[in-house]
Amino acid sequence: MPYPTPSVARSQVRHRRWHAWLALPALGALLWAAATQAAPAPWYWWVSKLDGQRVCAQHMPASGWERAEGPFTQAGCQTQQPRALLGGPGR
Repeated sequence: MPYPTPSVARSQVRHRRWHAWLALPALGALLWAAATQAAPAPWYWWVSKLDGQRVCAQHMPASGWERAEGPFTQAGCQTQQPRALLGGPGR
C-alpha cells in the first residue's frame, strides 16, 4: 500500500481541523440551550407525621414528613408578587 504524499497528508489534517472548529459553535449553542431551561426548585410546606410541625423547604427534610402545600416560587413558602409593567396604566 503506497504512503500518501506529504501534500495529501497536510490537506487531510487541515480538513479535520476545519471540522473541529465547526463543532465548537454547535457545542456552545447546545450548552446555552441547556442553561436557559434551568429553573430553581419550587418550595413546599412539609408537615411532620410525628408531631405536626411545619417546615418550608425545597426537598423533604427527612423520612416521616409529608408534603402539605405548594409549590411556591420563593423561600418562606410565599407566592411571588406580580411586578408592575413599566409604562403601564397608573404610571
